Amino acid sequence: MVAQRLLRAMYERSFGRVVFISSIAALNGGVVGPHHASSKAALHGLTRSLAKDAAPHCDTVNAIALALIGGTHPARRSVGRRRAAHAHPGRESE
Repeated sequence: MVAQRLLRAMYERSFGRVVFISSIAALNGGVVGPHHASSKAALHGLTRSLAKDAAPHCDTVNAIALALIGGTHPARRSVGRRRAAHAHPGRESE
């Protein structure tokens, strides 16, 4: 795994940071689906585990949990655009 290889190199230098990009869906399920939520929850577990391993070496392992803003859902918007484009060929939806 890439993170484990990075940690070995960081141990040799006695410094380093690992930052994973996650999602708030790991905590509350989210709107994308169970497959997304479970993969992000696993990433949070991996982050905690690697952080404990790295702690004696003064390395930092964190995860940034992103969330949707203002109730927007990119997947739903793109589906709407595809439907509109299909219903009105040659015309883009707003």
